[in-house]
Amino acid sequence: MIAKYVTFAAISILTLMAAFILFRDFLGNLSSITQALRPKLEVSVAQKSTETVTHTQEQNTAQGGGSHATSQAHQLGDSGKLKSAIQEARDLQHFNFVNENNLDKMALLLRNESPDNIAIALSYLHPKDVSTILSTMKPQTRVEVTNKLLHTLEATPDAVKDIEKRLSEKVDYLLGGSDFVLSVLDLSDNKTRERLIADIATHDIEASERLRSEMFLFKDIINLTDNEIRRILERMDNETLSVALRDATPELIDKILNTMSPGGKTTVRQIMDLMQPQPVKKVNEAQNLTVKIIRQLINDGLIMKRVVKKVDAYTVEVEQRDDNRTI
Repeated sequence: MIAKYVTFAAISILTLMAAFILFRDFLGNLSSITQALRPKLEVSVAQKSTETVTHTQEQNTAQGGGSHATSQAHQLGDSGKLKSAIQEARDLQHFNFVNENNLDKMALLLRNESPDNIAIALSYLHPKDVSTILSTMKPQTRVEVTNKLLHTLEATPDAVKDIEKRLSEKVDYLLGGSDFVLSVLDLSDNKTRERLIADIATHDIEASERLRSEMFLFKDIINLTDNEIRRILERMDNETLSVALRDATPELIDKILNTMSPGGKTTVRQIMDLMQPQPVKKVNEAQNLTVKIIRQLINDGLIMKRVVKKVDAYTVEVEQRDDNRTI
């Protein structure tokens, strides 16, 4: 009986040992197979990843504008990079050389172009700029160009590039112009502007009237409403106002003072009566400051711009006035 149990135990031990040996050999073979397949698996995964990225890029490119631009904006993150990307996009647009500083020159150049070419060029500009340019054209040309713009235009890439190249090469070489003269006059004193307009009128009355219509002189305050004058006075002190009125006409002085309260009017009258004679230069500076305030109010829409074309004649006394002289 005991021999049976010993025999059974020996057989069981041998069976377990055989199973362990077989399992060990299986694990060794599995490791070898895995090592052999690893390079192929890595290549396969890499290819799959590349295909996925390429497919995503192709989808973004196909979608264009909106979603792709938004994705780029999120990826860029940094504001400097975002601005760079926006600038690059703008550089791809046609007629991006046109801006508010050369818009008047662009209008002059387009006068020499056909209605078709004008319409093509205007199609790439901002509606506000288009309106500005159209307003400078002759009525017949304006009608023709507007009619062209009403219909869908079909232009070849070469035609667009040719018009753009021709205009961009010329626009920076149109020198002078009324805007340039006005910018120079803005740096001059009020009396110098008046004298210059009068001098131009002796040679070219049309040019002088055109410049005059774009200028605001101190004496033009007479044409403003009482409420508009009050807006000006809100931004001025009584001392500066009194100096500015030093050589104003009685009509203009009354016009301005009558918009003030009784107390304010009395105060300014007293300052003017007690004020010592002032250098012409100081009077001009006070008047220039007043005009600067008025221009800002016009730009802000708080004062309505009046067009004054009449050019007054000036006496020799005014032309020979010395800035060091007191008044």
